[in-house]
Parts: sequence; structure tokens; C-alpha cells
Amino acid sequence: MALEAAHTKRGDRAKRRRQPGHSDSGRGSEKEYIEAGADILVTNTLQASSISLKRYNHSEDAYEITYKAAKILKDIPEVKYIGGCIGPTTGEFKEWAMDPTKAYTEDEFYAAYKEQVRAFKDAGVDLVICKTFFILPELRAALRASKDYDMITAVSLAFNYFEKTDDFATIYGAKIDDLISLNDADIIGFNCGSVTPDQAVELTVRFRKKTDKPLFVEPNGGLPGNQDQVYTPDVFATYFEKIIEAGGTLVGGCCGTTPGHIRALKKIVDLQNLGTIYRPKKWRL
Repeated sequence: MALEAAHTKRGDRAKRRRQPGHSDSGRGSEKEYIEAGADILVTNTLQASSISLKRYNHSEDAYEITYKAAKILKDIPEVKYIGGCIGPTTGEFKEWAMDPTKAYTEDEFYAAYKEQVRAFKDAGVDLVICKTFFILPELRAALRASKDYDMITAVSLAFNYFEKTDDFATIYGAKIDDLISLNDADIIGFNCGSVTPDQAVELTVRFRKKTDKPLFVEPNGGLPGNQDQVYTPDVFATYFEKIIEAGGTLVGGCCGTTPGHIRALKKIVDLQNLGTIYRPKKWRL
């Protein structure tokens, strides 16, 4: 069992500060997650690929920003494990792009993600976490880039629940079987989307029926953009009793969660005597 720290609004502000030359910023929030019991801290690089950074005229800084974000965590002695975070650039993949003349192919995404993974490898992260993806070919490109550097890799889609069909899928139609088809992934699972913690229990059950791989489970504390409907830490954590029982392996929180949510989740893990961390052989001890 491993607890993964969440991305928060505070984390987004820290991301804006973490430009080259500001490698000491944001450490206060990281230590709050460590004190809450997080085993894995994730770099704040969800949108740090050269393609994403092109919107802000910083595409040439992708390697440096990614590397320095990883070094921020690497330089904190209390951090147990570091996950290098790669995220999507939704709306720019050629097949679904609003403006095809400015869109990118899978190979172009692969090249951008490979630059990020090279930075993670150089900085010494323990694994790469490809999260919040909606489109399978884009996620496949990220996985391929990570495996080119022989990194332990988690892949995660952002699912929604569709009541009419009783099904889980991303906004672009990717489903559980699509994610499972990525055979090179070491860890698979889900985060973000509109899946609530209670729905995450059922989604974990459905994943576990189809795969024996370690499961990454990181639901939101509430629906993104609606801070008035965020689950309290204690309520959020109670759902993880069933998530863990159903086979969740790397558990944490996404949008709306705080160190308080991770602290409450850690109590659930301890009460169920699930303190043994999932450690692939390549992880540093």
C-alpha cells in the first residue's frame, strides 16, 4: 500500500512559482503532505511538456522546468518516493483537435513526453505517473516515452460515470479495457474526472475483475471547480476502506483534497494494518 500526495490549488500556485531559478519555492506544502503520511510525492509537472508550455512561450524550458521540479522533491530528505508527473494536452491531439492545423501526432507527443522523462531520469525520480489522460493514443505516447528510459510507469485515465449505460469512460470514450490494453504499464488506474469517492469503489471493483496489476486510485475530493461540494477528510477516507478491500494499491486524492484528506486516509490504512508499501524491485530503498 502506498499513499500518494494530491495536487491542490496551493500546488497550482506553487507550480507557477517553480520556474528556473526558483527551486526553493513551495517546500512548505510538500512537508505538510509528508507529515500527513504520504509515501509518494508527485512533481508539479502535469502541464510541463514542451507542447503545453508552448502556449506560454516556454516550450524550450520543458526539460529545465521538469528537472527542477523533481529536484525540489529530491532535495527534501523526508521524501520516501518521488513520482514524476506527466499530463495530457487535451484538445491538441490531431484526431480531436479543434484546429487541426495546430494539432500534433502521436509521434510528436511521444517526443515531447520523452524530453520530460529524460529530465525525470536525470533527476532520479522513482517512477513516472502519467495521469488525468482522456485520449488513449496520447497516453500510449507517454507510456512509450517512459519505457524507453526503463522507468516504472503508472498510467491513469480520468473517468466519468454514465448512469444511463452504467459505464465508466473518459470524455473521449476511453474505457477500462483500453487502459488494460497498455501491456507495458506497471501500474494502472484512474484519477480526477467526475468520479466521486463512492463511485470510485465500484470502478476499483471493475478494474480488479479484469487485471492483477497494482491499481492506482486517486479520486477527487469533490467535483472539479465546485469547492462547495468537497468531501470532508473523514468522509473521503471512509470510502477507501472499500477501495482498499476491492484491491486499490496506490491510493491518494486528486482535486479538492488537502493534507487533511491524506492524513485521514493514512489512518484508514493503519487501522487495516496495510502499512506495507508496494515497492517494485527497482525502487530505491
